[in-house]
Amino acid sequence: MFELDINYQRMMWELMTRLFPIHRSILGPGYKESLKIIKEYLPIKTLEYKTGTKCGSWKIPKEWNLTEAYIEDMNGKKLINYSESSNLQVCQRSIAFKGIVSKNELFKHLYWKEDIDDDAIPASISYYKPNWGFSVSKRQMRKLNGDKFKVVIKSNFYDGFLRIGEFLIEGDSSKEIIIDSYLCHPSLANDNLSGVVVAVALMDLIYKMSQRKYSYRLILTPETIGPIVYFHQNPNFKKNVIGGITLVCVGDSNPNYYFRKSRPGDTLVDKAVLHSLRHSGYNFTVENFSVSTGTSGNEKAYNSLGIEIPVSSFRRSTIGSYKEHLTSKDDLDFVKKECLFDSLKILYNAILAIENEAIYKHTYIGEPFLTGLGIYPEVKKAEDRIAWDFIIAFSDGKNSLIDIAEKAGIFIDKFFIPIKKLTEKKQLVKINTNKD
Repeated sequence: MFELDINYQRMMWELMTRLFPIHRSILGPGYKESLKIIKEYLPIKTLEYKTGTKCGSWKIPKEWNLTEAYIEDMNGKKLINYSESSNLQVCQRSIAFKGIVSKNELFKHLYWKEDIDDDAIPASISYYKPNWGFSVSKRQMRKLNGDKFKVVIKSNFYDGFLRIGEFLIEGDSSKEIIIDSYLCHPSLANDNLSGVVVAVALMDLIYKMSQRKYSYRLILTPETIGPIVYFHQNPNFKKNVIGGITLVCVGDSNPNYYFRKSRPGDTLVDKAVLHSLRHSGYNFTVENFSVSTGTSGNEKAYNSLGIEIPVSSFRRSTIGSYKEHLTSKDDLDFVKKECLFDSLKILYNAILAIENEAIYKHTYIGEPFLTGLGIYPEVKKAEDRIAWDFIIAFSDGKNSLIDIAEKAGIFIDKFFIPIKKLTEKKQLVKINTNKD
């Protein structure tokens, strides 16, 4: 397998630390600012779709901005103060509110979780149903003593745009592969800034390839609504897509990777990622396509009926499987720069498998005499002959190179020299399967 420049590890961590403090939501200034920063690392375009635009049964909502939020006791002491705590402290897209409320009324607008650490603040969301509220830790809850409290939330909604970051890298073919991640979560490092920074680094590696067989499109969206809007506003792009992958929760230290296949389950991307995982040295779990609530990301929207774009999901931990998930503990201490780098290596090797996938047809009748052809391999141990033996045995015009590599139990790069020498001696002919 191919190694990567360690500078990519540093680049991803730098981008992570710059994006983490920003208060993002599905629409708003934080999302816009995040795309602007990413553009310093990759020449993405920012696509804008107006508030009120209908996309199937969805309609693009207004942008949201939060400037101040706090809870005071009746002596003026601030008990909860958004500006001094986590971006998760206020419910996402909370409406504005100012008033004196009873303890009972206040608690109707507080969100907390019992099964997390005392000082962890959970994320809460009210994207499409107007409400006001705070997310609080159990420690903060215990400080809310008294009968009445002053509550202030300064937020506003306004007509604006849903924004999507896009970067298309054209290859020799217009056949296209999607690299996707969502960017809408506020200050959550693993879910899902980890996916964003790995996707950016992966696209930079693809961009720097001297030659590309396929085209690659990076799409950074608000979760769920983003792919739906993108499809309805760009319906023709689907015809060229042969596969894709969404990246989520790829920065934690879980030693076991998870790969959820696309709806069809047998795309070139599905095959290549699985091939890379098998030779990564990591344990991994393969899942068939699923839409179970709480376990799915953007792949659910891409594969939904009527859209049906075959996007798979690559994760280091399953969504919702770790106690830090969707809490303030999903921070820069929870993700590890070396784990981001490992994820990038697996994905880059999958891209290299995609780019080198091909079908070869033999011209020989019976096993070719390699010594007579002057291409007998230098053999120091039996493993040195594996690639030669398998490419000679299975190049029947039906098995692809990944298929043969899987039969041999070795990574696809081990076949490059045998294929080069056998094609030079006209023992193999490459079959063109990449016609537009």
